[in-house]
Amino acid sequence: MNNHNLNLFLMHIKTKGSERTAEDYEKNIKRFFSKCNKSEEEVTYEDLLVYYNNNLATLKVNSKRAYMMAVLSYFKFLYEQSKVDNDITKAFKLPKAELKDMEYLNVEEAIMVSNACNEECQNKLRKKAMFIMFVNAGMRASELSNLELSDIDEEDGWITVRQGKGNKFRKIPLHPSVQDAINKYIRYERRSRSPYLFVNRQGNKLSNTIINRDLERITGKANIDKNITAHRLRDSFATIQYINGADIKSIQETLGHTNIQMTLHYVQKVDEKRKDQVVKAGVQF
Repeated sequence: MNNHNLNLFLMHIKTKGSERTAEDYEKNIKRFFSKCNKSEEEVTYEDLLVYYNNNLATLKVNSKRAYMMAVLSYFKFLYEQSKVDNDITKAFKLPKAELKDMEYLNVEEAIMVSNACNEECQNKLRKKAMFIMFVNAGMRASELSNLELSDIDEEDGWITVRQGKGNKFRKIPLHPSVQDAINKYIRYERRSRSPYLFVNRQGNKLSNTIINRDLERITGKANIDKNITAHRLRDSFATIQYINGADIKSIQETLGHTNIQMTLHYVQKVDEKRKDQVVKAGVQF
């Protein structure tokens, strides 16, 4: 593996994606070369097949896809940059992604978690404001972490996301419940001159780890037996919006998806579950 080529590829990924995507890709590409033991120029289409069918054999389909997407993207990049002579990825077809179980909060559960925040001894208003913002704004944890006070426009009713995935700018409608929760947090609990909205005692913005730790704590306190992270709350936002009649384009723009197929994934999950429920609940003649 050529470290220069890899670093160039990772820079390319960071410009259109995120740090987390680049980290995952780097790990998966290095895993491939540790098993293949060939230089980039020597790797063939057959090597890709062997790696997928042998080294990834015990993984679930979605995990296999994640590993191979990184490898295929890397070799596609090498070909486009004239680093290798042949496009060995051209004939490789990944299987369709499997639909995962619906791990999202419904409206009743969301209210239970919001109420559980009131029982917290520390930072209850911060936790409640963050949770309500995730559920009614569909933000990523990194976006919420980087949110500044000036990004909340109460007069016009918008939240401005300036550091979205791929450093993309977008605006999210400011739901009244989000506005109310933020105002209470600022008025009664927040004690900082930091420009960031959500801060710790030292006035530093919250890390993704702290955000997800707080979410785990309050969902546990509400006795919700689901693995709820910031990303799962984006699922909750999209699913609740779709069930309640929001159009796909609005959901796509609010989530910041560049490709509407990413948004349609939520629709597919809801429709598949609805189909299963109707089939199971129907009269058996």
